[in-house]
Amino acid sequence: AKLMNDVAADIVNVDWVGNPANMGSATLDGTGVIVAVLDTGLDNAVVCDGISGCNTLNSGINADFFGRILHVESFTNCGGTDGPEDPHGHGTHVAGSVLGSGASSPPGVDYSGMAPGAQLYMQSRASGSTGMSLCPLSDYQNEIFGPAYDAGARVHTNSWGTGPDYTDD
Repeated sequence: AKLMNDVAADIVNVDWVGNPANMGSATLDGTGVIVAVLDTGLDNAVVCDGISGCNTLNSGINADFFGRILHVESFTNCGGTDGPEDPHGHGTHVAGSVLGSGASSPPGVDYSGMAPGAQLYMQSRASGSTGMSLCPLSDYQNEIFGPAYDAGARVHTNSWGTGPDYTDD
């Protein structure tokens, strides 16, 4: 396994909008956009709200996210006690693919996400100690999408689902 956001950026042609020759004086990099992510969590994040508070409370977060975290919440009402961090990497991977700045990339390589200037509204919804399954919701609008929208998010990404052989035991 290896990091390949640079290849993904080429596949979805996001590099084109980041090139001033194609876009005139302005480029599109997500600046001014808030992206909500509902997944297993984020790096070693702690619950926070607001850029200033999140910068203080998450000063040790991966450099790709630092300074652009607007909100981190952890849903524990379904038996989960994990907190908002992501020991398994899926939520961090998703957030990085969306808006990682590339600050952790090795010299000469750019592994930034598709919108490296965007801010993050992170919603951790893992259950149990494994963090590998998402808690079911009874009301997505009021529990997930509404609060993110009210905070300014107009993009909400969810990289989760079930396979064709899934049974809810």
